[in-house]
Order: sequence, then structure tokens, then C-alpha cells
Amino acid sequence: MATQLLGRREVLDELEDHLRDEVDALTRAGHPPDEAARAAMDRLGAPSDLGAEFAKVPPTSAPWLPVRLAWVGGALLAASMVLPLWPKLAAGGLASLLATHMGLVMLGYVSTLLVGFLAASYLVARLFAGLADGQVRTLQRAGLSLSALAVALTGVGVAFGFIFCPHEKTGWAFGYDTREVGGLVVLVWNLVMLAGCWAGRRSESPAAMMMLGLVGSMAVVLGWLGATAVEHRLHGAPADFATVAAVVSAQLAVACLAFAPAGCLRRAGA
Repeated sequence: MATQLLGRREVLDELEDHLRDEVDALTRAGHPPDEAARAAMDRLGAPSDLGAEFAKVPPTSAPWLPVRLAWVGGALLAASMVLPLWPKLAAGGLASLLATHMGLVMLGYVSTLLVGFLAASYLVARLFAGLADGQVRTLQRAGLSLSALAVALTGVGVAFGFIFCPHEKTGWAFGYDTREVGGLVVLVWNLVMLAGCWAGRRSESPAAMMMLGLVGSMAVVLGWLGATAVEHRLHGAPADFATVAAVVSAQLAVACLAFAPAGCLRRAGA
């Protein structure tokens, strides 16, 4: 039956719960444990027949709330970041080019952070209960789509940086501007993240994909906020390294949840 229901964890979990409940009921009724287990299996039916029947039912593609929040919240956040750039975009010339560069890179960063948000949500959710198969597929599709979006937006934004930087700075590597170099680092990791999401798009567990996303969100914090803090320090302006350290520490704490047993909080509360 397990072979017939491969990848249908929610069905197997439901059958297991039903079987345990039946065994408990028979045991409380006075049946010996071994006899109760056999009787419960007989009432449940032959495993091969059960597997064949459940295999006929297509798995549902149930939406997962964090995925919905990621798309809706991401769209609102993107709009709030791009709209202030509109005057520069409409101005034309170098100002328009710079605004396009900034807008694309920021949107790419937001896409990467959204993958990190999904990763954090998954790591927390797995402590209580596993996701249904449809929810796992929804999560995998969202992670892959956002990763591809992050690569496209960050890549084009970095390319625009190559175009406008010679007009503003001198030298190689974006004039050694730490923020531009940070964007290039984020782009490289986004490519790694996209490759990992593509490779694991049909995996039964999205854990590896989610860890890539969480590391990607750390890369954005360091390449965006961290690089900005370094740039401020180099120019004698106040640099908020404490905020960067706090955010990265929180992300590392969430990453540590991957080492906790799945369902451990559900068992503790049972």
C-alpha cells in the first residue's frame, strides 16, 4: 500500500490515525493488544485493496496560506517600493537609468526574501504537522517561480548597473561600490537557488529547496542592508550594523529549526 500511495502522505497519515484509534478503542474494550491490532486491520481492509482505491483519487492541489500571503504581500511591497521611483523614471536620461537599476534590483531582492519567508513558514509548520501533498506542490511551484523571478529581476538590474556606473564612477566592479558588488553576490546565489529549486521541484520533501531560500534571504540582508552599512561607514555616515546582525541572527535561529524533529511540538502537546 505504501508503494501505491507514494507521495500521498496525508492519506497514509489519515489511515494510520484511523488504525490507531481503532486499536485504542478495542484495547479499552478489553481485547489484548495483539488481538486488537489484528481486528483493527481486518476492519480496515486489505492493504492492497485500500491502496488501489485511494490511488484512484487524484491528490488535491490545496493552497497554503503562506504562499498566498507571499504573492499578495510581495505585490503590495513591490508597488510601495517602485512607486516612489516613478518621478525619476519619468525624468529620462541618467536619472531614469539609475531608477530602473534600483527598481529592478530591489524587486529581485524582494522576490528572494519571499522565498526566505516561505522557507521560514515551512520550517515552523513542520514542527506541528506535515503539509498535505497539494500544499507541498504549491510551495514548490511558488519557490521555483519566485526564484526565477529573482534571477531575472536581479540579473537585469545588475546589467543596468554595469551600464550606468561608468557614467557615475570610475574603475572596475561597479567602481567598487559595495552595494553593487552585494547585488552581484545576491545574483550568483539566486542562480544557485534557482538551480536547486528546479532540481527539487518534484521531490517529496521541499526541505532542501527551503534551506536554499533561507540562505538566499540572508544573502539579501548582507548584500543589501549590510553593504549599505559598509558604504555609509566608508563615507563617514552612521552605519546600522546592529540591525543587520539582529536580522541575520533571527534568520539563523529559524534555520536551526530544520534540525528539530518534524511534528515535535504536536507530540509534545498531545
